[in-house]
Amino acid sequence: MRRVTITLAIAVLCVKGLYGQKEENGNSHVYDLENYINAALELSNDVKNAKSSFLSSYWDYRSFKASFLPSLNLSGTIPKYVNTISPVQQNDGSVKYTPQNYFNETMTLSINQKVGLTGGNFSIESNLERNDDFEALVQKTYKAQPIGITYQQNLFGVNWLKWQRRIDPLKYEEAKRNYLYKRETVILSAISKFFDLVIAQQDLRIAKVNLRNADTLYKISKGRFKLGSISESDVMQMELSKLNAESAYSQRLVDLEDAQNKFRSFLGISDKRELALVVPTKVPEMVLSYEKVLEHARKNNPDIVSFNRQLLEAERWLEENRRETGFTANLRASIGFNQNSIDLQGAYANVKPSQTAQVTISMPIIDWGQRRGKIKMAQSNLDLVKGKTEQSQIEFDQNIFVKVMRFNMMGQKYRIAAKSDTIAQIRYKVSMDRFIAGKISVLDLNTALSEKDNANSNFVNTLENFWWYYYDLRRVSLYDFEKGRELEADYESLIR
Repeated sequence: MRRVTITLAIAVLCVKGLYGQKEENGNSHVYDLENYINAALELSNDVKNAKSSFLSSYWDYRSFKASFLPSLNLSGTIPKYVNTISPVQQNDGSVKYTPQNYFNETMTLSINQKVGLTGGNFSIESNLERNDDFEALVQKTYKAQPIGITYQQNLFGVNWLKWQRRIDPLKYEEAKRNYLYKRETVILSAISKFFDLVIAQQDLRIAKVNLRNADTLYKISKGRFKLGSISESDVMQMELSKLNAESAYSQRLVDLEDAQNKFRSFLGISDKRELALVVPTKVPEMVLSYEKVLEHARKNNPDIVSFNRQLLEAERWLEENRRETGFTANLRASIGFNQNSIDLQGAYANVKPSQTAQVTISMPIIDWGQRRGKIKMAQSNLDLVKGKTEQSQIEFDQNIFVKVMRFNMMGQKYRIAAKSDTIAQIRYKVSMDRFIAGKISVLDLNTALSEKDNANSNFVNTLENFWWYYYDLRRVSLYDFEKGRELEADYESLIR
């Protein structure tokens, strides 16, 4: 009767220690996996950094769009003062050094518009200039241009505006997808932190139960040794097991504190209230198709956008070297009206037409192969980017295949791990009963204990792996497979 009572007590200790729920006293932070992930997406520094990175790209994109809109500019020189002796060419071709002492002010109001089709710049200007010459008889003069129209164009150079229209929207799209990708990366980190603490708490509970059981079994062994039913060696073995259990318990306390600190730090929790975790013991029945995952990944993953952007940038660099290192020509033409007078009103009266046009050219005669070298280098870079992109896309598809296979195996692994954990718990209880009855050795009991602990740890690890692989597939595809929709973010609220 006494033996049965001891056995039942040990069994109750084991079951209560491993699976008993801690009663909450209102002084604990309680988290399940879902609300911990939500908290991480709101509070973690990684999400804040991702938002800052996105906003930087957003304002860069806004600047790009604004560059194609008309701009109103005011510029001028107020003032310019000169007092020096300068060479002045005379009508007969001679040069006379003449004192100059004047005060000059200019002001220009202009509307500028870039022309995306050609890459040129179109502007409408109105300017006024005043000159006070202290050496001349007429000291004050005005020159006015009520209106002038100017167009500037690089005739054979790179149309940077065309390339901007192709590349900058890709950069912004890449930034939006990178923001979603980084949020999913935060989720993966949250899963790791959550289950690290789960495992640390579980290991401590196991260590505590093992210590109690080792102490009880050691006391029983000493009693049986006095009755002569076991040897002194068996008693010493049980004492050693108890000491090992004490050491393991102390180490698990340290491991738990470390996991708690990391858990709090990830969310920015400063207080030291106890952390109570609700472990998800069930997983959804889900088998994913490789073709479906690959389809969404190719459509949404930021790496795919990055591949296209890198190719465009390499092509732009090649065109730049082909056009800018050879024959170049620049056109500048303007038409308008102007007048000068000794008073401001006269500068705007009886204005006269004015026209200017010029084409400047530049052409290398001997450059010792410099232009050819730059073009070859740009072509080699384009070929390199194409090769890397093709290889990266192949590896991308292969990685998706491996990730899908790993996830699809997790459902079966979860069921096996859950069953193994249950069997190992029952086997350990039976082994304790048989050891107390004297039917098995200490070695057999220790084997059952080790298998129990390993099975429990494997069950928790399998849970972690299931959710980690699932959210990893969400990250690479930016697709929620449970809800059947693409991942989205409220970019407007981020911008506000």
